[in-house]
Amino acid sequence: MLDFSDYPVIDNHCHGIYQNQAFVDVSQWRGLFTESSHPDMQSSHAASSLFYQRFMRTLAKLYNVENSEHAVLEARNRRSLNEIIAISLAQSGLSAVLVDQGYPPRSQLVADNVFTQPGGIQTYPVLRLEPLMEEFVRRYARVETVYDAWHAALEDLRGQGYYGLKSIAAYRTGLKIRRWSQDAVSASFAQARDAVRRTGTVRLAHKPLLESLLWIAFDYANEAELPVQFHVGYGDADCDLRLGNPLHLRAVFEQDTLQRMPVVLLHECWPFTREGAHMAAVYKNAYLDLSYGIPFLGYQEMLAFTKAAIGVAPLSKLLYSSDAVGLPEMYWHSVVVGKGIIARALSDAVDAGDITTGTAEKAGLAVLADNARALYRL
Repeated sequence: MLDFSDYPVIDNHCHGIYQNQAFVDVSQWRGLFTESSHPDMQSSHAASSLFYQRFMRTLAKLYNVENSEHAVLEARNRRSLNEIIAISLAQSGLSAVLVDQGYPPRSQLVADNVFTQPGGIQTYPVLRLEPLMEEFVRRYARVETVYDAWHAALEDLRGQGYYGLKSIAAYRTGLKIRRWSQDAVSASFAQARDAVRRTGTVRLAHKPLLESLLWIAFDYANEAELPVQFHVGYGDADCDLRLGNPLHLRAVFEQDTLQRMPVVLLHECWPFTREGAHMAAVYKNAYLDLSYGIPFLGYQEMLAFTKAAIGVAPLSKLLYSSDAVGLPEMYWHSVVVGKGIIARALSDAVDAGDITTGTAEKAGLAVLADNARALYRL
């Protein structure tokens, strides 16, 4: 069995840490471990998932308390954020994280430099595109002004300090991204502005407008050779999973003018892992993210998607992530579980005669850190 426990890790997709780490309400705590917004799922059913059971058991060991929700939450609530970070992140083995700047709202989060406190974990920001689109649609009454602001915001992305872009188009209009006429975009913008007038805000699910802005962003990313991350597959209940299949992105990959824009398919595209691995095997600029925090999957399912990914995609195209949100322990737990699963999957590949032990060891280092370091130019 290979052992990657001492290998460094770069988390190529995660989110910020909550300011408030006190969870007195067990239902509120459980709600962090489901994508469902239904109260029954949050208060009851989420706690019976295999992911939750393993997570709570490992937290009980981390805090040296009995394996119960009450004991774990009590142990956490006695500690400050800095203490929780010291207990978990300091042991994580993380060397760097790429942080989605658009979710959760920044007002709920501590500054990203909190990651640097335990052992100097480096942070690299990723720009989430759709919230910025929505900001401009709320602010400006003319579509031409939105376009001008959008171009200005995307100038010199690397100079602005961004190491990647992130799209949640799968949550809004799906991954079948197409070109639209200006008339269609104008009509779509009028509908979005009507929502602003009625409610004061807008959730940009207006396909022609959203996708026309995406194509512009792609051009800037291609010019800068900046990776674009896509949410794919698994997500909240408002995400139509049928539209989140990575195969819908074929038009983007087939675009000759975007061949210098790396595309990172997040969440191992679960449950479309084989489809995502196929894209990584076929298109030179397609990469597959393997996430061990979210989706909330049991060990055997995580092992299955890892084996599916390494069985199809080049090992040079796979990237470790957690997709951790809010809880410092989630980053640590994902590293522990992810390292073990990647080691197990590659050990089985050695036993099957696919690769040598030496190649597997190099592959482990590549998936956990080196591939991300090269792709994002860290």
